[in-house]
Amino acid sequence: MIARTDDVSQKLQLPDQRVVSGNASKMYHYGLESYYQESSHDLSVGLQAPVSTYSDFTFVLLKPDAFVGRAGTRIISVLESHGFSAVGSMPFEFDRFMWRELWRYELNVARVQRYPLIDELLCNGPSLFVLLRDTAVAQEASVRLTQIKGNTNQRLRNATHLRSQIGAKAGTLNFIHCPDEFIDFVRELGVLFDSSGRQRVAAMMDGERPSALVTEQIASLETHYPSHPLELNALVDRLGEEFSGAINSDKETLRTDPYQLRDAYCDRFGLSRWDWITIAANFLEYSHAGMRGVFDCETQT
Repeated sequence: MIARTDDVSQKLQLPDQRVVSGNASKMYHYGLESYYQESSHDLSVGLQAPVSTYSDFTFVLLKPDAFVGRAGTRIISVLESHGFSAVGSMPFEFDRFMWRELWRYELNVARVQRYPLIDELLCNGPSLFVLLRDTAVAQEASVRLTQIKGNTNQRLRNATHLRSQIGAKAGTLNFIHCPDEFIDFVRELGVLFDSSGRQRVAAMMDGERPSALVTEQIASLETHYPSHPLELNALVDRLGEEFSGAINSDKETLRTDPYQLRDAYCDRFGLSRWDWITIAANFLEYSHAGMRGVFDCETQT
């Protein structure tokens, strides 16, 4: 049984106007969480006005695949074309605990074979946090960005979706992450950054500009990664018939548990890390069929 929104609101640690969600399950879980509590406290102390008045802000995370695919500047340009202005940015690095906490309430649908792929994708180099302000529509920025972002599944995207316009690839090679609504913005800052990092974000929200431009930071982070097309067809063209035959004969294992084959494939075909990530991302079945995330399953009373 999930407590009602009006019962749960007393648990939220925001002064004055509270940051709320239409999903009572989300408010209940976040109201009990250290990430949310710490972040809401730091923002309420660091911002010049009540936290809830800053819902025209959101953020986008540029993940390592965005830099490998050399998509960073294109992402910022496309966001600007949709009315999202890049206010500032901070590099950071994922670890295995951070991303699991970031997507804690969605991972119940994930197959455990997904985890080593995301570890390898996210935890071997820097990512970039980009603070955005919605200058186009009087709507919660995180909600609007989520509406135009597009699905991680390429087949469920259309040409108007952000991920189509930035050239995002298959499965987890989708380049970006953004919070679904402003309450997620608050919580996820608590996962991504310590108190000093959250204070830097608050300063940017109140108009303090960082010394380095977003485009300069993107160019710098690209030097940490090789350029790679992240396309399975490009690998087939490069590696030829033997590789094509192998992935065809092994497609069931690649779908269910690709990391059984990682070492053998890398030795046999001389694969780079990004070659292998491309293969696994294209074949792996990510989620259990028919399951829904925690907030979708729990009902209000």
